[in-house]
Amino acid sequence: MAPAPLYVCDTWMPSRRGRNAARKLLGIGAEARMKLLLLAGFLSLSIVGAAVARAEDCNAKFTDDQRKTFASLPPEDQQSVVKMKMKNGASANCDFQAGLLEMLGNFPPEERAKSFHQLLKGTFVKQD
Repeated sequence: MAPAPLYVCDTWMPSRRGRNAARKLLGIGAEARMKLLLLAGFLSLSIVGAAVARAEDCNAKFTDDQRKTFASLPPEDQQSVVKMKMKNGASANCDFQAGLLEMLGNFPPEERAKSFHQLLKGTFVKQD
């Protein structure tokens, strides 16, 4: 007796006919897909650009003393101040950064880096 023929379903690999039917159903042509792709790219760039612009605005809000304090820190510590996170994971706002620079401004310039590390170690939430 011959075994019964096996029926193999090929739905795991969409056929050309199925893909064309999906495109017709959506009514999207090549030009519309390209426009959607460009729109998605533009939106992602605008979101990233807004985040960069927000980070740059803090320098404009600092007082002259805060700018001097920030400039007196080593480059690694400057990056730490800019990239600092709050407890909830959000980026530190300009007021927080200004307050931190105000505290560090009370230390002599040669001790600011040490004091900053002591604040990070003992007071603030662990940073990445």
